[in-house]
Amino acid sequence: MTISAIKARNYRAKRMHPCIYCGKPCHFTSEWCHSCGAKLAAEKRGLKLREPNFCIDCHNSISPEAKRCRDCSNKHNAPKMRGSTSPRWKGGRHIRKDGYAMLIDPSGSGIRTLEHRLVWEQTHKREIPKGWIVHHLNGIKSDNRPENLIAVPEKKHNKMTFINALQKRIRELEQLHLL
Repeated sequence: MTISAIKARNYRAKRMHPCIYCGKPCHFTSEWCHSCGAKLAAEKRGLKLREPNFCIDCHNSISPEAKRCRDCSNKHNAPKMRGSTSPRWKGGRHIRKDGYAMLIDPSGSGIRTLEHRLVWEQTHKREIPKGWIVHHLNGIKSDNRPENLIAVPEKKHNKMTFINALQKRIRELEQLHLL
């Protein structure tokens, strides 16, 4: 280190003084402490400073009203605010605008599933084949009883297929009613 560099360092060190709040060195010319954010010149003018407030997790300087800094607050709240642990959780089932019931995974993963497709897969113990559609026989889109659901291939899906399925279901219901 050169002599001029040593003199410059000593000169800078002489211009520093400890902060009255956090004890870390501050420049005489600075109005604010760079460590804790306290206004240093206020005491010289006879003004009262608020007590500095620190984050309860990382101990960084924060606003007087807060308990945690923004980063620690996000980390602290994030795991609680998803899925069934969220205070806004309403059971994970809602009816869409088009009338179908939608289920939301309670684990918080955000996966959404149409309820009639899930019921059909659980009833038949297999996945819906690719290119197949699950229909409600009675036409009520939120009625997801297993006996009300039928899966048909998309290629064969037309008005006649749907009408035949409805007529078959009506005959079954009529026979049950007559017994």
